[in-house]
Amino acid sequence: MRGQRGRIIQFQGLTPWISNGCYLGLTWTYDSRIGNFELDLVHGRDGIHWQREPLRKPLIKDGRPDGFRGRLPVPNGSPPVVVGDEEFFYVSTSPHGHHEISLADTGEGSEARRRELLETTSIYLLAIKRDRWVSYDAGEREGELLTRPIAWEGGGSLCLNAQIEAGGHIRVEVEDQWSRPVKDFHLDEIPPVTGPLDAVDHVVPFGPGPKTIMILPQVGPVRFRFWMKKAKLFGWSFS
Repeated sequence: MRGQRGRIIQFQGLTPWISNGCYLGLTWTYDSRIGNFELDLVHGRDGIHWQREPLRKPLIKDGRPDGFRGRLPVPNGSPPVVVGDEEFFYVSTSPHGHHEISLADTGEGSEARRRELLETTSIYLLAIKRDRWVSYDAGEREGELLTRPIAWEGGGSLCLNAQIEAGGHIRVEVEDQWSRPVKDFHLDEIPPVTGPLDAVDHVVPFGPGPKTIMILPQVGPVRFRFWMKKAKLFGWSFS
């Protein structure tokens, strides 16, 4: 097949950046059968070893997200720009596939053809809510997520980056590193966070008052157990 060489699915490039102590990146994933690019989200701890998300679902392709059109999306070689509660990033793309562009490099009329390709290239400004590249999702059936032990010295506010539908919730439990519930300082009195909700820094209240500043007992690292229904949890942070 014209344009096909080696593996059918190839990595043509990578645009990486650092976010929250982790490396994130968008691959230029090339399908040599049809000559199109897709952008896959990858992550790594050291900038050398990378992993794709398990579902292998492209973040950006022709027709995804809604309104995006183009067969060769290539992200700008810089990290997303944080603007308020959103992250902005630029992607250039062409309505022509790689095979068409390769054919335009030779033969009669190649200069005019290359000019046409350049003139039909578009640049999109895409936006995503801050730190919402991946999420833990739960539907009608309640799901459970237990974090690894976290060394959270002194305590403070626990903030959720989450979307919750009407009739949904996220319940939070604080446990020690051996997964035993922590009951000191009213940490066993955390009401469910209910929907509808769409927030990147929702402060979790607890106890009488209610309180928002958690004081942790001297039990060492703690774990958080999240019970979720009809909700997406993108992450949690401390302030």
